[in-house]
Amino acid sequence: MHIYAMRKSPLRKSRSSGSDLVKVSFRVPAKEYEEMLFAVKAGKYSSLSELVRHALERLILEYRESFTRKSGRSSIA
Repeated sequence: MHIYAMRKSPLRKSRSSGSDLVKVSFRVPAKEYEEMLFAVKAGKYSSLSELVRHALERLILEYRESFTRKSGRSSIA
């Protein structure tokens, strides 16, 4: 998977949720994309964006926990 974050404009508040969101563009293999669509169509997620945000949240949490165990620090953020 290749991820490219492009920030063309300043960080903006989302109209819908009020949180700060940055638009990110990335490419995934076709097979993974089909699996992502299946999860959305099955009702597990309301959109591809929700699925990706959830996956990133889990990955970041995993890295934080791993970093904390290895370094003895309380957090990377």
